[in-house]
Amino acid sequence: MAASAWSLALCIGAASACSGVVLEEQDHGEWMPTLRIELPIEGGTDGAPELSQHVELAASAVSGSIDALEYEFGELQASWSWCRVFENGARGVGRFGVGYATYDFEWSGSRPTEFDIRGLSLPIGAAAEFPFGGAFEFELRGQLALVLGEDIAQSRHLEAGVGWNVADGVTVLLGWRWWMLEASALDDPVFTSVDLDVDGPVLTLRWRR
Repeated sequence: MAASAWSLALCIGAASACSGVVLEEQDHGEWMPTLRIELPIEGGTDGAPELSQHVELAASAVSGSIDALEYEFGELQASWSWCRVFENGARGVGRFGVGYATYDFEWSGSRPTEFDIRGLSLPIGAAAEFPFGGAFEFELRGQLALVLGEDIAQSRHLEAGVGWNVADGVTVLLGWRWWMLEASALDDPVFTSVDLDVDGPVLTLRWRR
């Protein structure tokens, strides 16, 4: 339901924009460095010791070029998360939060221009972690975010990777992320919309208290 509402908002924004360039591109193999810090709000209770709440601080970035388009994405987020730990050590997490996002485009096509989106980010997401081999884990994550500024955008992440617990509370994860962005330019004289799908290796450093 939420995804449908956000997609509708993007369609309305695109329809109201002036006639211009519509870019639909895909880029592959770009590195995406990520940092995550998880701080506990409260531990489990006597009735449900397997449940806990956390604040997650996260930063992600990617840059690259495809055809005549150069781009840079950056996201800073603070999320409130609920975590359930199962008997086998697996974790299920749901979260929502607030943040700041910036998406910069430079197009050197027939009508060279720059198109920047900066604004409030409202992410929701979920994750699952499955431990194996003592110091290792397999992780799946997904996120959907609406970005509100002078223009409007919808950002989606899907990610799968393997983590190595290198020290108490410190994990290094290596995986693959699909980062999909749909943006509508409400007032830009050149761009109407951008639909860019980027996938590539993601290297994450996570510190969990």
